[in-house]
Amino acid sequence: MTPAAERERLLEQEVNSIRRALETRETELLGIEDYLDTELKREAEPRVPISLQELEELLVGSEIAGLTLELYPEIEGAYVLIWNGERFGVAFDPELYDAHPNSLRLLSFGDELLESILNSVPSPELSNENKGILRLESEGPRRRCKYHVLDEDGRRAIETLAELRAEVHSTTLSGWPSDARAAAMKDFENYLRQLWERDAEMAKVSAEGERLALEEQARQLLLQAAFVELMLAQRQLGDDQDLPLDFSDRAVLRLRRHGYPFAGLLRIVDVTDLELSGAAPFYLKIQSDTPESLNRRFAELRTRIAEVLQRLASPGAEMAGERLLPAGKIRTDFFALPHEQGELVKA
Repeated sequence: MTPAAERERLLEQEVNSIRRALETRETELLGIEDYLDTELKREAEPRVPISLQELEELLVGSEIAGLTLELYPEIEGAYVLIWNGERFGVAFDPELYDAHPNSLRLLSFGDELLESILNSVPSPELSNENKGILRLESEGPRRRCKYHVLDEDGRRAIETLAELRAEVHSTTLSGWPSDARAAAMKDFENYLRQLWERDAEMAKVSAEGERLALEEQARQLLLQAAFVELMLAQRQLGDDQDLPLDFSDRAVLRLRRHGYPFAGLLRIVDVTDLELSGAAPFYLKIQSDTPESLNRRFAELRTRIAEVLQRLASPGAEMAGERLLPAGKIRTDFFALPHEQGELVKA
């Protein structure tokens, strides 16, 4: 086998070895299988309040001022939505949107266009009495709302648009005594608390995943820095007698002598299982580098290592804290029924 062929074989072997190691480390550290098993055992999610099909039927047949939906000429099942003079190609079917992502936008909750349309609908008239449909809404960034009714069968939560539509035409709804309102408020607070707890759990998993990715990046940067020093040592460059002289873990650990940022990163990142090999892709890549190029590489690695160290040392609570902001005040309203006020309740 020629030297070039042998070098290519060793390179491929090393790449495959690195891939297997990374896959094993990622799976072990994240515990993905255990986490998924836990998630699958959770209680079933509540019913979807309104499906995309129901949203389509609602908007197509609506009389919202400034809104028009026309059939899209070239794409069956899609629409041309005209809102305040602007035209948009929209779809309510995710598969249809995936087939035409350059022509359509998926009109779903969270879309700014849909939010603009819904926010233009005036709120219904409120009841002057403690009677009707009770609407609980949390203010602030964690905005959520729930609807409740009280009739001869007791207090019930309204879960879907279809249920809400049925209730607005009811003539059997009872008044709301204080204890019933307090019970509805408690249920709503528990619902919000469950959302916050889930956010906290997901934020923790996300932060852990980001940290593990940063740690692996740090390990690879330290490994590359050690390889650069190995190459310098093998060429007997410079007067530094402390340069590493072999492919051992000492080549990585002795980066501490450079002080910041190497020493700081080595204190918080485990490098005991890093393996240095003469067949490593990065080492083979820098074999043709000049001394000046090697020194520039080392300086660049120092800068990148300092950036990773700063990110690892910074508290990662900003994102989690944003998700866990309290909902703020809870607003309660009673919506008058259509036979009492002549208007439909806004869903």
